[in-house]
Amino acid sequence: MPTLQAGRNYLLLVSHFSNTQSGYKLSFGGGTAVITDPAEPHLGKAEAACGGDVLGLKLSKKIRCASIARDGSEFFITPTAANVTSSVGIGCSSQFDTDSLELRFSGPLSPGTYTLHIRKGSDGNTLLDYCDRPIAETETVQFTVFPKVPTPMDSLAPLQCAPNQLKLVFKRSILCASVAADGSDFTVNGSYPVSVTNAAGVCTNGKTKEILVSFSSPLQVAGNFQIVLKTGSDGNTLIDECSEETPAGSALPFSVKDTVNADFTYAIRYGCSKDTVNYFHPGKNGVNTWKWTLDEGQQSSLQNAQGIYSVFNQKKIQLVVSNGFCSDSAEKTVLLDNFLKADFTTFEDNCPLEPVPFTSQAVGKISGHNWDFGDGGFSNVKDATHIYAVPNRQTVYTINYT
Repeated sequence: MPTLQAGRNYLLLVSHFSNTQSGYKLSFGGGTAVITDPAEPHLGKAEAACGGDVLGLKLSKKIRCASIARDGSEFFITPTAANVTSSVGIGCSSQFDTDSLELRFSGPLSPGTYTLHIRKGSDGNTLLDYCDRPIAETETVQFTVFPKVPTPMDSLAPLQCAPNQLKLVFKRSILCASVAADGSDFTVNGSYPVSVTNAAGVCTNGKTKEILVSFSSPLQVAGNFQIVLKTGSDGNTLIDECSEETPAGSALPFSVKDTVNADFTYAIRYGCSKDTVNYFHPGKNGVNTWKWTLDEGQQSSLQNAQGIYSVFNQKKIQLVVSNGFCSDSAEKTVLLDNFLKADFTTFEDNCPLEPVPFTSQAVGKISGHNWDFGDGGFSNVKDATHIYAVPNRQTVYTINYT
């Protein structure tokens, strides 16, 4: 193998044709690079199943499946109410590492709080990570076995604007088979009628801690509601992993606010050197924040804003509004078309008594033309011609064009 140097990038390609997790071993030595994972393995959290005879254990990182003593001898609990009789790594049947274990006890534990300890098992070690570093024998983790009681309607995930579904969150897993797909386990009461169309769990291995309840249409008008649990078309309410049924009538309150509209109007007040534009938003449906972007570096947080512009052209205006629940944005282009520039072309040298052409090169929104030819002659057409009399001597005339 190559000598690895710190600061360089390497690509390792492995061709492994066997359908197993064994058959090769890699080792790297020398060099200045350190490729060892610096994180030590630790016990994470433990959660007892409702029967009190199974414990789920989560670790801080993945460990080698081969380092798990299947007889459970690496673990014991205090108080000593039962012995750990087996330890199985989740997923170890198809992979060589895991960060989750399932421990089984010799008998169900009574409700109460216990401490799980780790020690060297019958295989001569605790649990080992990829680098053969063990979890220290001094580590412990507490867990609680709760009495078997129905799982309550716990909480709702935060709502979004104009929600068309609710996400119910439970502390204990619910059996997915107990959730009526047609949503008949739930009804919604409140400010106006809401129809529930379906419900589904976010299921893993037939269990879920989240249930999505969908409505026939989004809730776009402000109101206060309750989602209430009832016996569905499947003959039950919700049944948890301990086979306990949540009582009908359990309810959770929720509220929604109106949707909002960021549409705005404006009025232009033209000026010679600067234009002033006033912007207006009606502030309906509880809107309480405004964020204006007014071009030329101008911003405002007022309900009705004002922009002052010295460059006359198109202005891109954006408004974002919110009532703390819903938000909306709008964009409009405001055209300031009062830019004016007077200019014209003609021939510098001309002969008396011959028409002299004057061609307008004016730019802007022009409503009229005024020519002063410097000899008392005037015109108000766009492109004018003028005939100068024979002067007594060479004469220069000053032309004014507005």
